[in-house]
Amino acid sequence: MLLALLLGGGQAAPTPKPDAELATLRARYLGKEVWVYGGGPLRCSLKNPQASGTLSVPYTGTVRVLNVERLTGTFPVAPVKSSGVMPARPVKNPLRLRLGLPKDFRVESLSYSGTEEVTLTDASTCREVTETYVDGADLEKNFSLTPPDAITRQALAPFFKPDPQKPASEIGLTHTQVLWLRGIPESPVGDLKTLLKAPVWLWNGLPGRGDNVLHFQNDRVVKVEVPRMGP
Repeated sequence: MLLALLLGGGQAAPTPKPDAELATLRARYLGKEVWVYGGGPLRCSLKNPQASGTLSVPYTGTVRVLNVERLTGTFPVAPVKSSGVMPARPVKNPLRLRLGLPKDFRVESLSYSGTEEVTLTDASTCREVTETYVDGADLEKNFSLTPPDAITRQALAPFFKPDPQKPASEIGLTHTQVLWLRGIPESPVGDLKTLLKAPVWLWNGLPGRGDNVLHFQNDRVVKVEVPRMGP
């Protein structure tokens, strides 16, 4: 056996199996400008190593995909980034995206975690965000390669320029318009095609307060349920 190894006759190390999904996703997203359904939230990389922050981006703006990679091992992944109720779940070999923010991006609000408080001044150092996703179907539910159309921007305008005399309502919005406004729901679980045909979208509320629920009929919101404010 030793002689065979010295002569080069030993067994070669196995060749890593090509990652077809990763290659496809790199071709689709890497270096591209993408739009974020619901604006995020996205986890910010700060100069302060003792803290991290999350922020939202305008749904009409873009972020650039700087890298798409496959992590090796099991990592916690939040199925719905905006959820304050659903815990992250362990996912084997998830995807990690590194996203670049536009040069003119300005942080207007954020939340933080860590041993030191994060201020808006600290957050202004954020130029990149890093997020982990389950797979390619998860990316499709969170990012669009095309901008929201004019009809969608018009339908969602009241939510960003409130009129006290006429409060904005989801009634009449399509599945896709709600996706642009709020991002993916916590229920149902499925790919983008499944979500866009579901009769009910739900975001969990606080225990005992009820949930945020949208009921659809013929691709239009026909009923809205919101959690109770008091006990």
